Amino acid sequence: MTYWFTRYKFKFTEVDYSLFLTYSVLVGSVGSFITIYLFSKRWRIEDGVIGVVACLSRVAASLVYAMAPNRTVYFLGPVLDMFSSAGATSLRSMATKLVGADEIGKTSSLISISEAMVPVIYSPVYSKVYLSTLSSFSGAFYLISASLAVPAIAILITLVTLNKRDQQRSTPAPESDAKPKENEITRF
Repeated sequence: MTYWFTRYKFKFTEVDYSLFLTYSVLVGSVGSFITIYLFSKRWRIEDGVIGVVACLSRVAASLVYAMAPNRTVYFLGPVLDMFSSAGATSLRSMATKLVGADEIGKTSSLISISEAMVPVIYSPVYSKVYLSTLSSFSGAFYLISASLAVPAIAILITLVTLNKRDQQRSTPAPESDAKPKENEITRF
């Protein structure tokens, strides 16, 4: 869809579109590095929070893509979309942590099958919306992506909240009757 959209709205040539795709992939690679290395490994941000960031990134980029009045603004989209690829990674990570070791393969298979089915389901929907709104609002199909990310954000926030609650319950309370350490000055 994006190829036809950019040709129609911004008069992209094949070369323009391939340059845009190259730029998008490079920016996405930087975003993946930031989310995997910095957010996850270095700063130890939990997977659910990274998933929320990924979804918010997708929403922001989809809105920019849909509403972009010119090429310059459209080229801002990949910068806003740079973290969205982390959504699939954080989903896989969360799913494998929630199941037993003997269920990881099944879980990964289910996620892979779901990811493979997405284009089969959404490509006709995007095409229909694009063709239906071509003359009035040609970027409307991007709003589908944005609207699909909103429930995902709600689910991820719920999971993060439940995880924090479970962590607080499992953390033992500090003992208030603890004896002072030797050589420690206490006030009575």
